[in-house]
Amino acid sequence: MERPLPACEEEKFHIISLSLVLNYVSDPAGRGEMLRRTTAFLTPPPPPPPLQPFNGTVGDAASGDVSSDAQPSSSTCLPCLFLVLPAACVLNSRYFTEERLRAIMASLGYKMVQRKVTSKLIYYLWEYGVANATTTTTAAAAAAAAVFKKEMLNPGGNRNNFTVTLG
Repeated sequence: MERPLPACEEEKFHIISLSLVLNYVSDPAGRGEMLRRTTAFLTPPPPPPPLQPFNGTVGDAASGDVSSDAQPSSSTCLPCLFLVLPAACVLNSRYFTEERLRAIMASLGYKMVQRKVTSKLIYYLWEYGVANATTTTTAAAAAAAAVFKKEMLNPGGNRNNFTVTLG
């Protein structure tokens, strides 16, 4: 968290990896601030490709030939954040759930693209984009307005106290 914010676009990144980093921040507010700061370090999302006008040709169905007017089926998820946490931080906490993580990330302008759970870790790939923010304003304004406090979500004696607060 000591790295200065980028002064120009050339200092920004397409991908940020927080692999077993967020859980080492000592306090919940610091974890939230780390997630918030990731948005300042990511390049802006690329503009969507222009739609091609439909010329009425869809290709030869018999040969499987497809018109060049067809839109590509794959899309990039850049810029993005790769986040890895111990599974217990998300699945066995009194104050934190996967739903809470999704809400926090959505308020920052992230959309989950991929998720993998193992016995010890949870891997996430989050796509960043202003259009992903949970309000109609910009992602920065949405993040500034969102408040996530420490509150009991999963009571129980065998749970940990991990959480992320924002606001």
